[in-house]
Amino acid sequence: MIMKCLPAITIWELWKTRCDAKYGKEFYNTRKTVNNISSTLAGLLKNQFKLINVDPNWDSIVCLMKSKINATNIIQVKWLKPSISFVKINSDGSCKDGYCGGGGVIRDHSGSLVFAYPLNLGQGTSNWAEAKALLYGVQWCISNGHEFILAESDSRLLVDCVNNSSVTPWRILEEVNELKNHMETTGFILNHCFSSPGNILYEYFEELPAKVKGLMTMDRWGVTSFRTRQKKKQDLIWDPP
Repeated sequence: MIMKCLPAITIWELWKTRCDAKYGKEFYNTRKTVNNISSTLAGLLKNQFKLINVDPNWDSIVCLMKSKINATNIIQVKWLKPSISFVKINSDGSCKDGYCGGGGVIRDHSGSLVFAYPLNLGQGTSNWAEAKALLYGVQWCISNGHEFILAESDSRLLVDCVNNSSVTPWRILEEVNELKNHMETTGFILNHCFSSPGNILYEYFEELPAKVKGLMTMDRWGVTSFRTRQKKKQDLIWDPP
């Protein structure tokens, strides 16, 4: 908000100072102009954000701009079981420092584990990791006789590309085309969802890590859970009407 309003307020105060100096009302005073800018910004902040305590001086404004404001966004999430004929894939992928990983969980209509897989994908991008993780799960289902597949991914871009709602980036074009082919030849459906929780493949529920078993048990029982995420900085920006 401050960075959006600052140019307009600065230009306005400079214009007023120029007019006052030109038409003889008072002499040019740099400190007064800066104080007027600071006071206007402080007034806007207090009017929009009632709990913010900021003094009407430039040092206080600069300190506020440099401060880190943390805010969280809590989302209610509930895993829904697929129809009797379907298996359900929940996949995810991520990338850190250029190195990618992914994985997924495949469950049946009762919420029981069919297969789980983490993947070490090497170098790439986050979107590529999302696509590879989903493609691996779909290919495993088809090769093991599961042709009715309901998949969920938290990558809105990937879901839109596969469903022909968005232009596909070149980096994931091959994976998206394969997923589209599977969609045409099998009962493969892809939806968007919020994220849920050496390569090791899990075929039995007892082999899973304790935390994963707990989350999957909650999903099978239909228990609602919550995801807490840090809001991005732009979420805190107020756009004046």
